Amino acid sequence: MGAAFMRSIPILPVRDAAGMRDWYRDCLGFEVITSQNDPNLPPPGLGYVVLRRGNAEVHLQWQFEKDMTGVVPSMIQMRFQLERGGVEALFEAYSAAGVVPAGKAVRETPWGTREFAFHDPEGYGLTFFEDR
Repeated sequence: MGAAFMRSIPILPVRDAAGMRDWYRDCLGFEVITSQNDPNLPPPGLGYVVLRRGNAEVHLQWQFEKDMTGVVPSMIQMRFQLERGGVEALFEAYSAAGVVPAGKAVRETPWGTREFAFHDPEGYGLTFFEDR
């Protein structure tokens, strides 16, 4: 039990890997590290994507619709921790770009964070937070 974990990387099953790659890149500012095509998949054939922004990494894996049965994206929440003072600026940038739905705000939580949250196009929950 002496081994230490270095990091955890979510792999999200998605119906549209190309669309989600573009959304994370264009709307959230992630860098595309790799996109792997698979000739056995329906067009456009994009099967796996690795995205990174700072130290945060997200992997997207295309799934057949039948394999998405039972997957409830809204039950999956990813949390991105920001440097102190970064949450307000990111909220303003994402709001100005139309990424954050109307009515959302940065809020202070009882557990000591300042955060805002919304869902990506596949329905996965995204929370951006900083410690108070």
